[in-house]
Amino acid sequence: MVEPVSKALGERAGKLIGAAGLATDQAVDAMVAATALAQEGPVVIVTSDVPHLTALTAGHERVQTVHVDKIGR
Repeated sequence: MVEPVSKALGERAGKLIGAAGLATDQAVDAMVAATALAQEGPVVIVTSDVPHLTALTAGHERVQTVHVDKIGR
């Protein structure tokens, strides 16, 4: 999926970084997390960076983070 980056998504990403206690070098992961949280229904994020994305989506049970190596097994 490709989504445009909006001011609202950027602001939500910043809040997610703060809530997770991460640094701004996690901005790209935070944008992915913010985009996932903006979607309706359950969402699966496939990534090689499970710890950061799990921290960024903590408390949002409908968003699941899965390591890319686990797909197709």
